[in-house]
Amino acid sequence: MAWKFVLNLYCYVLRSEQTFRVQPEDATGIYGQTILLRCEIDDLIGQVTWTRDGFGLGVDRNLPNFPRYRLEGSEKLGEYTLMISNLQLEDDADFQCQIMATAHFVGMFTRKAKVTVYIPPDTPTIAGDDPIEVEAGEPFNLTCYAANGKPAPTLTWSTGLLPVTEQTYYTIEDQNDGKRQNTTSWLTIIPKKSDQGQRYYCEAKNEGTVGRPLRTSVGLEVLYSPEVSMLVLPNHQRVKEGTSVKFTCEAVSNPSEVTWRWFRQAEELIGQTSGVLAQKVDRDWHGAKVQCEATNKVGSTRQSVILNVEYAPRFTAGPEHVAADVGDDVVLSCTVDGNPEPTIIWMKKDSMKILGSHKQLKLFGVREKDFGIYVCKASILGFNEIQMHVHLLMKGPPKILSPPEQSSRFGETGVVECLSMSVPKPNTILWHKDGEPIDFEELERYQNREEDLPDGKRSIIEIISVQDVDYGSYNCSVENGYGNDTLSIIFTQKEVVPLEYVVAGVLVGVFLIIVAAVVLVVYRRRKSSSSDSGSEISGDSIDKKDDGMPYKVEYNQSGYGNLYNVDAWKSDADKNLYRHSAEYDELNYVPKGASMV
Repeated sequence: MAWKFVLNLYCYVLRSEQTFRVQPEDATGIYGQTILLRCEIDDLIGQVTWTRDGFGLGVDRNLPNFPRYRLEGSEKLGEYTLMISNLQLEDDADFQCQIMATAHFVGMFTRKAKVTVYIPPDTPTIAGDDPIEVEAGEPFNLTCYAANGKPAPTLTWSTGLLPVTEQTYYTIEDQNDGKRQNTTSWLTIIPKKSDQGQRYYCEAKNEGTVGRPLRTSVGLEVLYSPEVSMLVLPNHQRVKEGTSVKFTCEAVSNPSEVTWRWFRQAEELIGQTSGVLAQKVDRDWHGAKVQCEATNKVGSTRQSVILNVEYAPRFTAGPEHVAADVGDDVVLSCTVDGNPEPTIIWMKKDSMKILGSHKQLKLFGVREKDFGIYVCKASILGFNEIQMHVHLLMKGPPKILSPPEQSSRFGETGVVECLSMSVPKPNTILWHKDGEPIDFEELERYQNREEDLPDGKRSIIEIISVQDVDYGSYNCSVENGYGNDTLSIIFTQKEVVPLEYVVAGVLVGVFLIIVAAVVLVVYRRRKSSSSDSGSEISGDSIDKKDDGMPYKVEYNQSGYGNLYNVDAWKSDADKNLYRHSAEYDELNYVPKGASMV
């Protein structure tokens, strides 16, 4: 038993002399680099090996199964430093230097040395084509992606020299190997038109990118809807009616290709597809909104102007004649339109006194002398003045103005007319023939129609294919609440002029025309010779009488020929037939052959 004790004591003494002089330290390295893990041993007895995550690499100093590994140093000096070339991801592990056990000694291990391998990420990429199409004013996310980094790469944004730190977001994703990571970063931008061509840079880096940062960039193609400007010649704020106006629209946009449309108010002007619209404007264009619309693939933009078209005054309604009794209050109206607003004046006909300057003329407590014709004049500078006559009529009994004798040819369609003037208009017009009421429903050849006039009524009997029985006496009766009137009309047969008379009349007319032409030629020759002698005839007026009818002849000779103006003076003896007949002079409703009193 003594010899065993001595042997164990000897072995203990020998083991205590075999020690690690230098143990490996934790190490870091970049992918592809070379690192050294030192291991030095004093009084080595056994064999030395290295383990990676507990797996032995072998005792041969050349480590043939691991071509990137080998032991460096002097074996005699106990140097067993592990050199790892071309660091790979698998080298990211725990390493130990180990003295292997023998029959008499147990194995020995150094502490674990943690080897950390830094792997730079792949070159980052920005999603989308270069340049990226963005819309001005619309938020857009630029996306940058960097993969396979260890540790996770950090992504930063810039516009070249200026960093961009606002509105950035990122996420980190672990890969299946549990060591590498991917990073995605978003940059939210709101591009402006001025950002056209701007480049954004994304830079990726981690501990593995020392000295060689990785970055990529992308440019912006800023798209924006058309910015439209409009030029109007002449100035749209003052355009005269009938003027041709040229509207020119121009657009700045990206893309620059645009299509054009034109609108008047909300209605599209079909066929107008260019940036120029030429339009002759009238009063209907006054106040109209004229719009041009430019469209590209981003959107549409409109530009508009409102036209101020100056146009001549015009009456928008016919004259509204007014009937009244003495003492009534009345309003005369003159409905007129124009641009600018017309100037209005009211006067009584044949008077220069201005009575009002508004569209309505108010007369209070009218007197008998106030009845008559009033003139509304409307004017705008630069346009012709217009005027309208409005009658203020005195209410009274009706007066029939038709001629007492009317005729028609046998076999033709005959007409018997009864024209009644009064204010108010007649309520009824009754017809009798030869003392008997006419039943128009029973007489198929007789048709009766009535026409309302501004200050009266006309009743007409049309007789189809006039026969002998249709000629005779017709009686027309009218009534309007102020009184009544009756007229007996003799309907006679119109004589047919023989054809030979017609031919003779035509021949005589032709002869007279020839004679007049000869006289005119002779006169001009004599006039030419007399003017050469310096003679001059001044204008004179000679009053003459012919068959008791007074008339006045005015003549004036100057240049070529005489200018005659014959104005027959009619007697006023029949004016008392109707007190206010002057008010109707301009209504022009008197039938052919009738006399207006």
